[in-house]
Amino acid sequence: MDNVNLTNDVRMGLGTISIGRRWGVNWTQLPTLGAALHLFFLAHTLGIRVFDTAPGYGFSEQRLGQFLKQLDHDQLAQLTVMTKCGVHWDFDRSTDYVDHSYDALCRSIDQSFDRLWKVDVMQLHQASVETLSDSGVMRAMRYARDRGAHLLGASVKTPTAARLAIDNDEIDVIQLPYNPGSPQMKDSIRLAASRDKTIVINRPFGMGKLLDDRCVSDAMKTPIDAFRFILAQPFSGVVLVGTKSERHLQDNARAFQSAFG
Repeated sequence: MDNVNLTNDVRMGLGTISIGRRWGVNWTQLPTLGAALHLFFLAHTLGIRVFDTAPGYGFSEQRLGQFLKQLDHDQLAQLTVMTKCGVHWDFDRSTDYVDHSYDALCRSIDQSFDRLWKVDVMQLHQASVETLSDSGVMRAMRYARDRGAHLLGASVKTPTAARLAIDNDEIDVIQLPYNPGSPQMKDSIRLAASRDKTIVINRPFGMGKLLDDRCVSDAMKTPIDAFRFILAQPFSGVVLVGTKSERHLQDNARAFQSAFG
C-alpha cells in the first residue's frame, strides 16, 4: 500500500463524472477527448494526485486511462486512482444501470483494470444495506483486491449504509456526500474517522446547486465556505471536486487552499 496515500490529512481530488456523461445542474455538453486530457494534465499541474472514476460515468474510465498512459513511471506511482463497480454504462442507450451480481461485478472489475493502468481503490458503487450484506458482493470485492486493488471502499448515500460499511473490517474507504445543503452524514464522518477509515467526500457543492445564484443560502456564499464547512469535521481523506471546466478547477483549487487559512 506504499503508493496509496489517501490519509495525509485532507487533500482535494478530481471527480471525473462530468467528463464522461451528463452530470450537474449546469452541464452543457460532453468535452472532447483532447479537452478531457488537458483538464487531467491541468489537475496534475495543480498538485491533484487523487482521481475518482467509475464505469457508470460513461466514457470517464477510458479517458482517464488515456491520461494515465501518458505519464511516466514515477508520475503514475504518485497518483491514487479510484474507481467503482456495481453501476454500469449502456453505451447504446447512453444511460447507467445497476447490477450487483457477483458475475457482473467481476466483469466490471476486469474491465476497469483493462481500461486503467492501475486501480488503487476499488469501491462498491451505490452501496446499500442489502448489497453490503450480500456475501457474493463481498466475494467480488475480494476478487478486486486479488486483481491488485490496494484498498476496498464503499460509496454510500445513507447513514444506515454508511454504518454497515464502517463496521465492515474489509472496507478501508468510505465515500459519501456532505455539504451545507446535505449535512445528514455528519455523524457517519465522525464515526468513520474514529474507526480509522479513510473518508472521501463527494458533492461538496451539491452537484452545483449550492453555487447557483438562485439557490445560495446563508449557510454558504462561496466555494471557500463550502470547503470550510467540510473541513470543520475531523477526518483524513479526500474532498472530490467534479468539473469539466478548467477555470472552475483552478478556482476550486485556490478556494480549497484558502479554506485552510
